[in-house]
Parts: sequence; structure tokens; C-alpha cells
Amino acid sequence: MEDVSVSQEDMLAINEYLQKNPLDLFKIPNVCALLSARRIQGIDRDHIKGYDGDASRLRSNIIEYNKDGIMGMWALNRPSLLIWPLVSIDYLRMQMPTMKVLSIGPRAEAELFMLVSIGFRIENIKALDLVSYSPSVDIGDMHAMPYEEDSFDVILLGWVIAYSNDNAKVAEEVLRVAKPGAIVAIGCEYSPNAGAQEKAKTHVEINNPLDEEEIDPDYYLWTTQRIHDLFGDRIDRVYFNHDIHEKFKHLTGCCITIFSLK
Repeated sequence: MEDVSVSQEDMLAINEYLQKNPLDLFKIPNVCALLSARRIQGIDRDHIKGYDGDASRLRSNIIEYNKDGIMGMWALNRPSLLIWPLVSIDYLRMQMPTMKVLSIGPRAEAELFMLVSIGFRIENIKALDLVSYSPSVDIGDMHAMPYEEDSFDVILLGWVIAYSNDNAKVAEEVLRVAKPGAIVAIGCEYSPNAGAQEKAKTHVEINNPLDEEEIDPDYYLWTTQRIHDLFGDRIDRVYFNHDIHEKFKHLTGCCITIFSLK
């Protein structure tokens, strides 16, 4: 097929459909990002609420960093990388309207819009973050979540584990609030420079640049196996795994895993 243009008649038909099914607009990641951006444009940084509890398990300056992220509208399309694989899981797709969902660290509302777009109901979605401008997001710490045990059927942690200095505690909290059989989806950033940056933090002085051979990517950087290790024998079934391809380990990328719990 050579012609992928959209005619005026096509647009009229599409507009008529969307008037009857407006939530289908959220199935376009760019629309979710655009709507989220428009809402951010209407807020002032000083009015973004921030977590004021014990921050000892968090990376330093992470609250201010995430406020910058909101105002800078960073990575508004990124949640789709984690959310869209969920659609292929029959167990989820057939039950989405009744499932209770927890989004940990969404930062902006785009992630919530995308969850709605694949079939979850907004009234069944909870969100938790250290900072928020949205009434749909609870302020709190993923190391001590304000939810009861066995509360959620689906839990997402999109690019948020890196903010923790105690990943084992994050996993413990996820296991606590997850229902038996819950599905957990986790996305993490892969950065080829993360090893050098982490190693540099441990030195008072760096007289010479770190040589590449000093950096052990498997030690410093996230892989799906390292994520699985946090949950140990509580993992029942792995639905999806994505690790950075060997060909692209010199580039920034992501690793994603989706699994169910026993």
C-alpha cells in the first residue's frame, strides 16, 4: 500500500466516531501527552505538592528534581512503553474494567490517561508520587505506601525504582499491597554512563577519568534479572521481558518486565 494519506471524508468519519467515543482519543499516546502538557501549563511550580515525610530511603534532591520534571514536561510519552504490552495479556484484557490499579511514580497525568485508554476505569486507578499537581495522585513514599494489604490487581512502577536507595523495601511494599496473582509492570532506564556516575559518587576526589574497563555494566545497571531478584520466589509467571540489546548498550535505553505474583 503506497497511499497512506487521510482524505477529508476520512477525517469527517473519524471525527464523527470520536464524538461518540471521546475516550478513544487516549489511545493515541501523543494525545495523552498533549492533554497532560496542557494541564501542566496551567499550574505554578510553587503549587506542586511535595512529600514531607521521612526521605531517608530516597535519592537526594529527588523531590525538586521531579518538580523540574513536571514543569519541563519530561517523558510524557514514555509510559506507553510500559502500558501497551499489558494489552496482549488475555488475563488482563478480559478483566480490565473491574481491576484495581496502582500507578507508582507517574509524575504527570499522561500515565493515567494511557491506563484508561487500554481499558482500565479511572475510578479503579490509584496513583502515588512524591510530588503532584493532580487531585488524582496521592502524595506518598513507595517505601511506606498508604494502602492496605491485598489492595491491587495491577501495579506499575514506571522509571521510578532508580529514585530509591532501598529497592528491597520497595519490593516488600509492592508485595504487601498486591493481591494474590497480581500483575506487576516495571520499567527502568538503562544508561551506559550510570556505572561511571555511580562509581564517581563514592570518591572524594577523581583525579583521572574512569576507564571504560573499570565499569561493570552488569553490576551498576538495571536488567530484568536484577528486578526479578528483588521479588525472588514470589514471581509466578513472566509475561514480558525486554533488556537492552547488545548492539545498543552504548546508548541510553530501557528495560521492562511484566510478571504475575504467587
